[in-house]
Amino acid sequence: MIVAPTIAVAVWAAAVRPAGVTGSPARRSAARTTGTERRSKGGRIMNLSSCEGGRPNQGKRRRSRYSVPRVGGQAFLAARKCPNLSWARTDPGGTDMRRAYTICLTASLVACGGESGTGAAASQPNVVGSDVCASCHRTEAELWRGSHHDFAMQEATPESVLGDFGGVSYERGGAVWTFVRRDGAFFAREEGPEPVDYRVAYTFGVFPLQQYLVEFPGGRYQVLPTAWDSRPAADGGQRWFDVRAGETGADRAEDGADGETVPSAVGRTQHWAGPDLTWNSMCAECHSTGLTKNYSPTTNRFSTEWAELDVACEACHGPGSEHVEWVEALANGSAPSPGAADASDRGLLVHFEPHDPAAWTPDPPTGTPLPRGDPGRDGQLDACSRCHARRTAITAGYLHGEPLLDAHQPALLEDGLYFADGQIREEVYVWGSFVQSAMYRAGVTCNDCHDAHSLGVRGDGGNAVCTRCHAPARFDASAHHFHELGTEAAMCVSCHMPARTYMGIDARRDHSFRTPEPEVAEAVGAPDPCTSCHSGMTGAEAATEIARRADGVPIRRTEHYAEPIASAREGDPRSLPGLYALLQDPRAPAITRATALTLLGGDPSPERVAAVRRGVRDPDPLVRMGALRGIRLAPTPELTAMAAPLLEDPVRAVRLAAVEAVAPSALPVAARAVAEYREAQLASAERPEAQLNLAWLATVQGAPAEAERALETAISLDAAFVPAYVNLADLYFHTGRDPEGEPLLRSAIEVSPRSADAHHALGLLLVRSGRAGEAMALLQRAAELDGQGTRYAYVYAVALQSAGDTRQGPGRPRADTGGAPARPRPPPCPGHAAPGRRPRGRGTALRPRVGPRPPV
Repeated sequence: MIVAPTIAVAVWAAAVRPAGVTGSPARRSAARTTGTERRSKGGRIMNLSSCEGGRPNQGKRRRSRYSVPRVGGQAFLAARKCPNLSWARTDPGGTDMRRAYTICLTASLVACGGESGTGAAASQPNVVGSDVCASCHRTEAELWRGSHHDFAMQEATPESVLGDFGGVSYERGGAVWTFVRRDGAFFAREEGPEPVDYRVAYTFGVFPLQQYLVEFPGGRYQVLPTAWDSRPAADGGQRWFDVRAGETGADRAEDGADGETVPSAVGRTQHWAGPDLTWNSMCAECHSTGLTKNYSPTTNRFSTEWAELDVACEACHGPGSEHVEWVEALANGSAPSPGAADASDRGLLVHFEPHDPAAWTPDPPTGTPLPRGDPGRDGQLDACSRCHARRTAITAGYLHGEPLLDAHQPALLEDGLYFADGQIREEVYVWGSFVQSAMYRAGVTCNDCHDAHSLGVRGDGGNAVCTRCHAPARFDASAHHFHELGTEAAMCVSCHMPARTYMGIDARRDHSFRTPEPEVAEAVGAPDPCTSCHSGMTGAEAATEIARRADGVPIRRTEHYAEPIASAREGDPRSLPGLYALLQDPRAPAITRATALTLLGGDPSPERVAAVRRGVRDPDPLVRMGALRGIRLAPTPELTAMAAPLLEDPVRAVRLAAVEAVAPSALPVAARAVAEYREAQLASAERPEAQLNLAWLATVQGAPAEAERALETAISLDAAFVPAYVNLADLYFHTGRDPEGEPLLRSAIEVSPRSADAHHALGLLLVRSGRAGEAMALLQRAAELDGQGTRYAYVYAVALQSAGDTRQGPGRPRADTGGAPARPRPPPCPGHAAPGRRPRGRGTALRPRVGPRPPV
């Protein structure tokens, strides 16, 4: 029977409905820039016609087309005395500022139809465009121009395209690509017996790499699998490269393993022309402003629109039309002065306090920073985390200013995404590591270290961004870091923010600001900055050397509880005492405690019951969400009863987690939560994972025909999405049509020959049909493919025993944690807009896969 999903569909963000704002791939103006622009040696676009203060002055550049509702705009512009700034023509139709999802892989079985990304809250303010904002906020606009947000996405023009389209060829995985320019346009040609030319419509990003979007039927835009390395040639750049560079053949999405060949087809999710590299749903919302995905499940087409092509002012501040009205009223004397007004009084959905350089000052005795007054968070982290977090969008329309967990379900410290000590492993977009940090708990915000408009770090280079708050006499000293001043090893970030490289060349830093613990890292298989540089040294030796240089003082142990988390990931019940200790430690970050609640498995002890009871009552919604995920993974009647009250939790992410954790009998009286759950899935109806989730919901609501349609839709969206095959075959069994499942499951094995789920399901079907001999080989293969899982090995061992065979089955079953699904281990992520390998594991316990990078 279809079981409850383990992870909701992971996707990227959403937004509100700005009426009357349009701009689509088909309708946007061609020009991105004006003036005399040239590309610098470093790959950046420079306007040579006018520079001010050594910074490119791009104020005359013509930006993406948008239309602005006429809210007394001419009077406003006159009042601001900006004669050169005019309101753009208003196009009919308008557009929703809605979510375009980047999915990570869901977790269980589900599915359905419905419209996607078609509505939002009524009577919301409208997007007015960055030029209107710049007419008053000139300093901020100048800082923003030329930033990564500004260049997040551009039309493909000679000024914006950095790659070599002079006829150069590049071989990628046996395929040859040639990049040419013809009639003023840029083309990527896939060579072969029948070469195909793809016209480049848009550029994506700017540094250290630039990717390219090409148009496909159905309104889709796909990201080419080959990118341009925009670093200087001296640094190894100025070349075409594979975005999955550095992965082994077995890790590549289109490759098999163990000598098997996996059929490659455009319909496969991970093929570059498949859903995982579809810009509309995987990338667009976090690279543009005021986006409407506009996906129609009935036609399987997109009609995606936006207000501005890049990440402009209103992507973070929210639609500004009511703020413009307030400014006009202020100029007319009919509005209160801004002195005592709050954000709403000024027509703003959200208002961020300006950066206060005096908010943090070093404490003289210790050299560590003390806050001067309450630094406050004013919603800034929620605004940034919309894109800079690994999370699932759970609303059909994002309202600027709402808390993160009312619009998204963030990923926890999951195996494959994070190392056991909490360090980043895959590209997880900052938030998950930052909320583990002591700086987060003290009230530090993004804006304390980063300029919100230029995106650069504060300070004058070197360690200056850190020594603004941490006394340099104590911390920027060899006595502290044991290295020569002025060297890379003496940089604070080298030890406290180690980097991992994604997409071959793009380094991203961990934001948990932890103290290096090389011995612990070595024990749990995590990297550490000491042995990463001193490669001939073990973790224990590094820890001893640090203690020696620190006059015998051992390294301060952090509260991350790496050892029990690592053991729990392996299914070792000896991890339980450490997990229970973590859950009662008030110093442990909420995300760490939430993660621990998902790792308790099926422990039948009173300790688990007590821990879950505390978890569902925890004041932090992240912990409540973790408790519910733990219940879902290993439910018992007592625990599912604890989940039921959270169907009315004040936080939306918690309510949706409760839908997956409660007994099906509790859902009929939870109309709001069920409707919200359905809305979250329909918002990404173009993804097979969402269809899978909707199929589960239809099943528990007693609608098998609806579930069947959803599963069929999932297969049509991705011919290699094995969970849909497995669950459709299971649905056939429970509706008296078991024989129909055999050809279905054989098709699943054909498209995914390394799927343990498909082999196991077909083996069980053959057992039911009396073909035990044939079934045994399939059950054995499932156990072999399951890797570290225990359930399939256990089933195979039982089958051997039933057949009178006393041989030990593969993968001797360890002590099971009470039936908790195995946790497959996805490989490190290749980065944004790059296909990730489908995690291998049973269909009821698939983990999220990485999505595209948010704007940087």
